[in-house]
Amino acid sequence: MNEVEVKILEIDAEKVRKKLEELGAKKVYEGKVDSIIHDFDDERLKSEGLMLRLRSFGKKDY
Repeated sequence: MNEVEVKILEIDAEKVRKKLEELGAKKVYEGKVDSIIHDFDDERLKSEGLMLRLRSFGKKDY
């Protein structure tokens, strides 16, 4: 599975939310997400532009 994460600053969150709803998007999760990032002592993953991240969504792990 590939994941693309984009961070955009200074947006009108309500406007984006409404547009997503107009396009048929549905909210599938609301809650706290915890992330733990792992690497080797020599940071070889980071040096290759890679990341190993484990995430927990509330009480259900994915």
